[in-house]
Amino acid sequence: MHAPNGITPKQKSGADSVRLARQGASELASNVVNAKRPQSSGRAASAVKPISTLSALLPTRKRPDFVGRAVRHHRDFFGGPLFVCDGSSEANAERVRSVVAKESAGGNVTLLQRSADTAYVERVLQALEKVTTPYVVLLADDDLYFPESLLSATRHLDEHPDTGVVWGHVLHFQIANFSPYGAVGNFCYSVPNPVARWLEDHTPAARLRELGQGPWTTTGWYAVQRTSILREIFTLSHQRGFGPDMVERVLNLWQPIRGKVVMQDKICIARQLNPIIDETRPMSAFAESGIAIAKLERLAVDALVESGVVRAEAASAVADALAPEIAQLKANDRRVRFGYARLQGRLMPLRKWLRVMRRIRNRRQGIDPLAFDSRFPKQPTLAAAKSELAVIAVACEAA
Repeated sequence: MHAPNGITPKQKSGADSVRLARQGASELASNVVNAKRPQSSGRAASAVKPISTLSALLPTRKRPDFVGRAVRHHRDFFGGPLFVCDGSSEANAERVRSVVAKESAGGNVTLLQRSADTAYVERVLQALEKVTTPYVVLLADDDLYFPESLLSATRHLDEHPDTGVVWGHVLHFQIANFSPYGAVGNFCYSVPNPVARWLEDHTPAARLRELGQGPWTTTGWYAVQRTSILREIFTLSHQRGFGPDMVERVLNLWQPIRGKVVMQDKICIARQLNPIIDETRPMSAFAESGIAIAKLERLAVDALVESGVVRAEAASAVADALAPEIAQLKANDRRVRFGYARLQGRLMPLRKWLRVMRRIRNRRQGIDPLAFDSRFPKQPTLAAAKSELAVIAVACEAA
C-alpha cells in the first residue's frame, strides 16, 4: 500500500496521536458551538471563504431539527452550494421548509423536496443534475465536517487528476437524548478508523484487488469526490433499479475503477452516535442480492475493459474485489437459517473473544489485512480530548 499525500510511512509518537485527537475535539467543539448559536448577522463570526469548487448534497427524510443544524453548519463554515434532498412525510415537509428558510439566510442553499416514497437514488440524482462544481460531498443530517479537511481534499483533487476520491479519519460523538443541540457527552476515536483499504495503485485492476484484501467498507460515501464519478454511480444505479445496499456496492467498485481513492492523515468528519434508537438495517442476504451482484460484476468488468484492461484480468480483479462481500452475504444466509439473531446477544462475549484471538493469529502469521498500519496514529489517550470537550458541555437550546 502507498502512503497518501506523500506522507512517509512511519510510526507516530504518542504525542502526535494525542495531538490529532485533541485537534479533532477542539474543532468539533468549535463547529458544534457555532452551529447551535444563532447569529444576528446571518453569518457566523468564524465564517470561512466558501470552497468555490465544492457542492454538498444533504439527503434527509425524517429529522428536520438535524437538517437545521446541518444547514447552519454548512452556511457558516463552507458557504458553497448546498442541495437539501428531502423525502419527508407531509407532516415533516413543512418543518423542513421552515428550518431551511430560517437557517439558510445569506447562504447558497437549494431545497429539493420529493414525496416520501421517492427512492434515495432518485433524490440524490436530481440534485447531482443541478451541481455545476467539479467536486461534491454527501452530508448526513447528523454529521459535522471539518472545513480544513474538505479544503485539503479539494486541493489534492486539483493537483492529482488521477485521484477520484479523498477522505479521512472519523470521530464519533454523542449529545444527550440524540438531540441536534446540547452538551457533547462522549467522544471516541478508533484504530483503524474506519476499517478500510487505501486504493492508490496506478491501475484500476490493482486497486480492485486491494479492495478485496479486507472486509468491505464504503470509503467514499462521505468523502470529497469528483462530481462526474458520483453522477455516473447514481445514474447507473438508477438505470438498474438498485436500492441503497446495491448503491453502496456500486460506489465501492466504481470509485477505484475511475481513479485513486486517497485517505488523508486528517480527521474529516464527526459522526453523531444515536444511543436511543437502533437504526441498524437488517442483514443483507446473498439469496436476495445475488442476481443484482452478478449484474454489477458484469458492469464492472465491462468498465475495466473499456479502460484498456484485458477481459480475463478484468474479470479476475472484479471477482477478487467482490469476494469478501459475497462471503459476508453467504454468512448472513447461514446466520438467518440457524437463528443467529436470537443468539447474538448471548454470544456477544464469545464473539469478542474469538475476534481478538483471530486477530492475534492473523498478525502472527502476517496475513491480517487490518493489522496496524504505520500511517494510522496510535489510539490516542482520550482524557485530554474529553477535557477539551467538557468546555462546551453546557446545556443549549436550539436556535
